[in-house]
Amino acid sequence: MEQDSSEKNARITAFAEQFIQLRNRGTALSAKDKNSLAKVAGLDVPLEKLLKWMKEIHLDYSGHSPLGTINSMAYYEAAILTRMSKGNAKNKKGTESLKERMARLEKQGKLT
Repeated sequence: MEQDSSEKNARITAFAEQFIQLRNRGTALSAKDKNSLAKVAGLDVPLEKLLKWMKEIHLDYSGHSPLGTINSMAYYEAAILTRMSKGNAKNKKGTESLKERMARLEKQGKLT
């Protein structure tokens, strides 16, 4: 259990550093940012892939926004979840059962 906790903390730290670097506006994180960081760190996706997605999301956003920066980690969280759902939709043949859906939503933190 401690290894899982330390691994998740390492993932959270990696995402926080990436977010702060991309945001380029101070090192303070809001409670909302910390919550989003924890949710993204808990996803069952390799760390390298998630960090790559964050960079791609940032580049895409900066091309469309006059300010060119994303100020909330919640934006990255939503974009990453969208990418995951699009990827799962392409790979999935058929529908998921209610039990599978409940497990997925609980893992994503959408059920309390």
